[in-house]
Amino acid sequence: MSNAFIASFFTRDFLKKGLKFGVAFLVACLLNFGINIIGHECFGISVNILYPISLVTVSLSSFLQFRFYVYPGAAQRNALKQGWQFIVSCVIFRLLEWAFFYFLYNVIAFSFHWWYVCCIIIVQATGTVSKFFFYNFFIFGRGNTPGNQENIE
Repeated sequence: MSNAFIASFFTRDFLKKGLKFGVAFLVACLLNFGINIIGHECFGISVNILYPISLVTVSLSSFLQFRFYVYPGAAQRNALKQGWQFIVSCVIFRLLEWAFFYFLYNVIAFSFHWWYVCCIIIVQATGTVSKFFFYNFFIFGRGNTPGNQENIE
């Protein structure tokens, strides 16, 4: 890889998208926790009902944030096509995250109580970074790759 290609990831616009992705990720976490905690603690609704509701809500919210906020210019492209690509990628990412968690927790299997929390953090961190690059280059950011800054605010 050339130094110019690597340096292109540190452009102002690319880093700006990364920060916006972080904000969208934080919103998704807050929505997920909020729906589950408020619904269960305040209204006594089963988390078995709330968690799927929160996943759908978070996925829809994330799609809209990515399309209109994180990746400027994505809104000019076919929403239905992006939507299906996003849904399929969500399913694949969830399966990969589960497999990675299973590997860390059950195969690496450090024997201390909080290992499961460490596994969740590792999986979420690697998943978030992976999703940022995948969404940027394959679903929402097409044409907005580093070095090709058309369509960016």
